[in-house]
Amino acid sequence: MYCELKTDAPRRATGRTSGQRPDHAIGESGMTILELLIVTIIGLAVTSAALGAYVRMNDQSVMQDQIVEMEQSGRAAERVLSQRIRMAGFGLPMKVAPMTGQDTNPDTITVTALDPRMCQGYLSAAMANPTSTVLCAGSDLSCFAPLMWAYIYDPVADTGEYFQVTAIYGGPALAHDSHPLSRLYPSGSQVSHIEQFSYYIDRSDTARPTLMERPLGLPGVAYAENIEGLDFFYVMQSGDTVSVPAVPRKVRNVLVRLVARSPRVDNTMEHDYRRRTFSFNVSVRNLEF
Repeated sequence: MYCELKTDAPRRATGRTSGQRPDHAIGESGMTILELLIVTIIGLAVTSAALGAYVRMNDQSVMQDQIVEMEQSGRAAERVLSQRIRMAGFGLPMKVAPMTGQDTNPDTITVTALDPRMCQGYLSAAMANPTSTVLCAGSDLSCFAPLMWAYIYDPVADTGEYFQVTAIYGGPALAHDSHPLSRLYPSGSQVSHIEQFSYYIDRSDTARPTLMERPLGLPGVAYAENIEGLDFFYVMQSGDTVSVPAVPRKVRNVLVRLVARSPRVDNTMEHDYRRRTFSFNVSVRNLEF
């Protein structure tokens, strides 16, 4: 007895015709050029938006730093001018002008006062000749120093002048070898270290106008950068306000207006600088009222 294996059974249909891809290849097709182009455009748009946001934030940060710098320069200028003007006339002989003003657009002011250390002495002997040392026996001249400018004043004749100290000797005495005096000063004449500062704006570099401070007998030095405007108005005892005081000792108040600007132009303001105006009123303490 045997079993017969039939080999002519019909084959199961696979549903595949000649030339078709295998089943596992279905759904594995790549991106078309159009799809790739769309993705690229979207990516560029996102990158451009992110870059634009970064640039705007960076510009805002830079401008904020410049605004802070502008404020600091303005405040520094306000502080030094207030201090100097407030002390104008302190300890000065009546002969010496406590301040002078020049309407130079921007304006200039020169302020004069005795050294706050009360640096002064008195001649203990009359001068023999215009180049004689200024002998001040019994006075403390320790606050004087070579190259310092001093003021000698004769209260009887109501006259005086500046001279530069070249050396200090025991005695004590002040030498002024390079600066002979215009007259002989008697015993009792006063010798003082008087501080004098001029403030003005240097515009030689148009991109960086600078508030300058010039001590007596020395070149000006930069005090605050990017200060482009400076105006002084003097309120007199009469109540009048003038741009140049004819009698400085009758000044009661000084009105100051200064303009600080940003170091660079701001592109969001039609390519112009940002500006900040500082206006303040200084009462002069040491003048006649």
